Amino acid sequence: FCGGSSHGVCSLKKNKAPSCECHEKWTGPHCMNPEGYDDIIWEPRETWGDLGFWGPSFGQGMGIGLIVCALIGTLLAAPVVLKMGRRRMEGYRSVEYEPEV
Repeated sequence: FCGGSSHGVCSLKKNKAPSCECHEKWTGPHCMNPEGYDDIIWEPRETWGDLGFWGPSFGQGMGIGLIVCALIGTLLAAPVVLKMGRRRMEGYRSVEYEPEV
């Protein structure tokens, strides 16, 4: 019942239910399964690619560098553009402005 003499032997110890003691390289309740491991990754780690998104390449840092430069450029240009728009809305005229006569 314990996998035969090649897999394991039955253990009949006092004060304990009968069980199997497996030989080397065998496992399981009846010593019928060889020890080993499953080399198939059944649940791989989730990535953005699973959702159909492939962002910039981070391998050489070029993609992240472009994103950082674009963000800094936007943050530097935004106040200038907004100030020009506000002046235009308020009817701002330069001090050097001379109306036509």
